[in-house]
Amino acid sequence: LVFNIRGVLVTYHAESGEVECAGTRVPLEPVDGQVRLQILVDRGSVECFGNGGRVAISQRTQPAPDSRHVHVRAEDAPVEIRELNVHELKSIWQ
Repeated sequence: LVFNIRGVLVTYHAESGEVECAGTRVPLEPVDGQVRLQILVDRGSVECFGNGGRVAISQRTQPAPDSRHVHVRAEDAPVEIRELNVHELKSIWQ
């Protein structure tokens, strides 16, 4: 399962049981057959939390400033997304 969020890739590799966030890969095994990801993106970083904080990745990165898209795709196998929430927060600097 691949999320492309403002040009930053977050991937869950089901075959190896790993999550990859902006190039950093760590183990994340399913809990009761499910994987839960929380992804936070701001101007200078991407943070990924798996299964309620069992794993955490924080990456300094520069998402494309003119890109506001979020794309999700499954590769090689069907995937069931039970819930997907997207929240946009306003800048405190404006």
